[in-house]
This record gives sequence, structure tokens and C-alpha cells, in this order.
Amino acid sequence: MNRGRGSEVTDPCPHPPTPPPPRGDSRLAPVPGPLGVSLTVVFQPIVAWNRTTIFGFEALVRPWRHREPLAPHAWLEAAAAAGAGVAADVACLAAITAQLRAWGGWPGPGLLFVNVRWGTLATPAAFEPAWADLTAWVDPARVVWEVAEHGARAPVWADLAQRYPAATWALDDFGVGTADLWRWAALNPTWVKVDRLLVARLATDPRTAVLVEAVTMAAHRLGSRVIAEGIETPAEAAACSRLGVDAGQGFLLGPPHPGGPRGPGDGGAIP
Repeated sequence: MNRGRGSEVTDPCPHPPTPPPPRGDSRLAPVPGPLGVSLTVVFQPIVAWNRTTIFGFEALVRPWRHREPLAPHAWLEAAAAAGAGVAADVACLAAITAQLRAWGGWPGPGLLFVNVRWGTLATPAAFEPAWADLTAWVDPARVVWEVAEHGARAPVWADLAQRYPAATWALDDFGVGTADLWRWAALNPTWVKVDRLLVARLATDPRTAVLVEAVTMAAHRLGSRVIAEGIETPAEAAACSRLGVDAGQGFLLGPPHPGGPRGPGDGGAIP
């Protein structure tokens, strides 16, 4: 996850925020969420190094209150503390579905990465209808479910893998959790997303580079591919490419955009 739902970033505006939804702008399809917020969706490209092309987008849900942006992670944590964590997560999925519906379906090239919390996955009565609604507007084979640890107990991951055998998984925020390797072993993910905290050190810390290279080699042996999150400098991008990381995501490669796959240049070559 890259500066979106569930991110560890606490600064609500590390970059200029997406403008609040203009009245009547059907592209953004704002929907209500718990704790008195409205939700909009932006889409950030994920770029493959070997072809320098966009092969997917991550849907990032942005909460607003009184037309002011809120930090997504802080809002989700506040909702969880109020006993509305699953409801907040389902509202985020509904916001993404509303955007796809406004477009008449997923218009983008390649994959759609969607964040979901383990507590929502562990509540089938909440998640399964949201999954069905979303995949009415996008081919289920194009959806990648991003899951971060968020305090989950280790046995949860094996249970979720058995409950949703058709799901395509991405490990989100890899490298900063307490059970990352068990999460990897249990879910057998297609994608491993290396956390921004590690990516930021790649160009200056040889030890971090060795670790990320090892993670990438292990992923390839296990049939997974690696995405570096939060790439913001050319040095970080060069380090990721040199270490064999498969793809990148971050403001350097393309900021989140409300137009998503329909924005200018999406789906084409990255200069």
C-alpha cells in the first residue's frame, strides 16, 4: 500500500492532497463512510521495470470530513477503536465499486490492486457481498487483494487462504510486520510489496539492499513477484532495478490520480 488505506504514514498530507470532489463530478463518486466522512478514490500506477509500462493500478481510498482530507490509516484505526473497523473497510470497498460503476466497469490495463484488512476477510458476511459487488464491474482475475498485518494473529493467514482459494494475494507493507514470513508461507501470494521504509534506505544502506535482494530472490524461487512501494527518487528507482525488483510504485513513477486508468498517458510507456 502506498500512502493510502492502511498505510503506516501518519502525516495526513505528505504531498499535496487530492482536491475534494467537485459537486456533480461523477468520476469521483463520493460515498458516505463511518465516523462522519465521505470517501473518494484515486488510482496510482504500478510500473514494470523490464518494460517501463503500467501493468496495474492500486485503488487508494481517501476519507474527507467537511471537505478536509484525513489520514487514511488514522481514520481506519479510529473506526476500529469505535467498533466500526469492518464497516469502514467495507465502505472503502463500496467507494471503489461506486467508482467502477460510474465508469461502466474497470477501464484500465492490467490489474486492479485493492486493499482489504484481515478482520474484514475474517468476516465473510461482510466481505463476500462486497467482493461480489466489486467483481460485477471488473473481471475477478484482474483483482489483487492487498493484505497487511494490522495486528493479525499468525494462524489467521492460513485460515484465510483456505477460505478464499480463488483470491490473488499481495503481501502489503512487507518487511515491517512481526509475522511477515508466516504470512507469506500461508497465503502463497502472487505479489510481495516491499514497504516504503525499506525502499527509502536502498540507495544509502548496503545492508538494506542485501535484504531486499534476498527477498526478491526468495520471491522468484517461490513464484512470486516483488513491487517496491513509495519510490520517490531516481536513486531509489535505480537501486530497485539493480536488485532485480520486478516493479515499482510511488510519486516518482506516477502520483495517485482521480482519473486513474482514464488519466492522460495511463497504460503507455513511462519516460
